[in-house]
Amino acid sequence: MNIAYIILAHKYPRHLGRLVEKLTYKQNHFFIHIDARAKMEDYTAVLPFDEKIHYVQKREKAVWGSFRLVQATLNALEEVNRLPVDFDFVCLLSGQDYPVKSNAFIEAFFSARAGDNFMTYRTLPSEGLNYGGMHRIESYTFTLRGRSETYLPSSYAHSLNRKGKSLNFLLGLYCAFKKKRAFPKGMVPYYGSQWWCLNKEAVDYILLFLEQNRDYIAYHRHTLIPDEIFFQSILINAKGPMEKLPVNDNLRFMVWEESANGPNVLQGSDLKPILRSGALFARKFNEQESRELLEALDREIMK
Repeated sequence: MNIAYIILAHKYPRHLGRLVEKLTYKQNHFFIHIDARAKMEDYTAVLPFDEKIHYVQKREKAVWGSFRLVQATLNALEEVNRLPVDFDFVCLLSGQDYPVKSNAFIEAFFSARAGDNFMTYRTLPSEGLNYGGMHRIESYTFTLRGRSETYLPSSYAHSLNRKGKSLNFLLGLYCAFKKKRAFPKGMVPYYGSQWWCLNKEAVDYILLFLEQNRDYIAYHRHTLIPDEIFFQSILINAKGPMEKLPVNDNLRFMVWEESANGPNVLQGSDLKPILRSGALFARKFNEQESRELLEALDREIMK
């Protein structure tokens, strides 16, 4: 069982080193994308290059909500595909993830589920998202001064403050000269968590699909938070041998509070829920608040 781990990291080099060390096993390889705004030497000092640790050469400034997060993942997938190793699974992790099962357990799990793919998904519009999430795919999003800004039509813009309304007005003037956005023809939009674990057949399908449908990438360059739509929509609209739906589970434990922009940083009190969850990975961790939990997880994994 050969597993390729794509890791998107932008801070906490020491935790990244700990994560890679914990997942180092047999023929596992690591394809690490370091945000272009971070200092590469901070990471290579902790985690030097070797034959199984590959730093992605094409680095992106991974602005939240922009296509650059998808592009970072695609850059890593290209390097996975170029390496002369037949990977059985590719898992997309963040630099603040950590395994909560042993490598032997993870290998046995994927060996038994070789024909499955693991990602969360649901259709758009989706309850719980602002405007059902439809502004993500119907409106234009632009990266301005390192931020993602989305034009909202009048039916959505009523909640904006004065500054937001002024910016939205200017974006509206610009968008008035652009073609109305419509999701790529013949496809239904799906939304889910950015993080997934896919088998080789699915990865090959995605890369071939993108090679044959360059307009799909062009469309998503102006999608808001495309990393939560891009891969789900390809696989769930797949035809032929890939029509089997993914398992609606990304195999990771996270704690989200209502209306939060991201998951909680996990701490010692989360140990029992993590162990009961059946997940393979958890997020998110940092070097200070999560130290007690990380040490406890190491003890559990050693068992």
